[in-house]
Amino acid sequence: MPFKSSLARSAGKLLGVFKERDLSLRGAASEYYAPVTLSVTGGNTSYTYGGKKIHVWTSPGPFVVTGGPASLEYFVVGAGGAGGADMGGGGGGGGVTTGSLTLSGPFSTTVAVGAAGTAQARNSATPTAAIGSVSILPNPVSTITAFGGGYGQGDSDPDTDFANLKNTRDLGSGGGGYGQGDPKAGGPATNYPGPTQQGTPGYTTAPPDKGGGGGGAGAPAHSGTDPQQDGGYGIAIPTTFRDPSNPYGGPNGPPQSSITGNFYFAGGGAGGNPSNGNAWAGGGSVSEPPPAAPGTANTGGGGAGGPGNGGAPGGNGGMGIVFVSYTPA
Repeated sequence: MPFKSSLARSAGKLLGVFKERDLSLRGAASEYYAPVTLSVTGGNTSYTYGGKKIHVWTSPGPFVVTGGPASLEYFVVGAGGAGGADMGGGGGGGGVTTGSLTLSGPFSTTVAVGAAGTAQARNSATPTAAIGSVSILPNPVSTITAFGGGYGQGDSDPDTDFANLKNTRDLGSGGGGYGQGDPKAGGPATNYPGPTQQGTPGYTTAPPDKGGGGGGAGAPAHSGTDPQQDGGYGIAIPTTFRDPSNPYGGPNGPPQSSITGNFYFAGGGAGGNPSNGNAWAGGGSVSEPPPAAPGTANTGGGGAGGPGNGGAPGGNGGMGIVFVSYTPA
């Protein structure tokens, strides 16, 4: 029979007491250091809707997070591309990315809101300046980037450069092709088709002399009096953000849409010459006489193609936008 001294028995009792106290203390500590509710500072506007706190960036600015961990939902739109000059293609809508992240603070960073693509004059040597800029929601988990929309092809933009644009730049939606002479292919959309696409390609032109519509984040256009000139459909923001008292975005327009109000983003611009192309969700429409309409600010809409009047330029793209939402304290 094993021998156990009184000293060992006493030590065992003390160890047992220590373990019980240790567990009790750890329980108390875990209650004392309970996770803190997530809180966000930043954005040009903030409001509460449907039990969620929503922050909106319409221009670059701080993004400060404290507390957590907790879920944060986001909707990020890149800037739209500009339309091409003189019977030009419509600009592509900015890329759109949406989802959720589990974040905890503290951390502080800066949100980037994409600058609109700038319309270029006829025979411009720098057509890529017409591409929309990216919008970025930085964070320690996974930086979210929405690509800018491609520019609409103008009369002096080389076909090869335009077709191979995605080899040098990530793009949301592609711009439409130039509308004079032989049919010109629409511009590309990065990762299209596929689960990581942020938009759709621009339209290929068809005679007589009609610029193709820019692609949209929702789908290429497929209705209207001249579908090939129509800008592509935009995409609806998630229901979390659809506060009627704080409307952002533009109308979509497709007959199958069941959502009312201006809650659509990143539509493509209409193709230039003549002026019967339609545009939705912030995309610009063509006008006769010039100037061609720009994409609506903070929708990521593409600018309209030039109307073919004396080499007129297309419209500028629309600036991007960034939304986040979370459950407040």
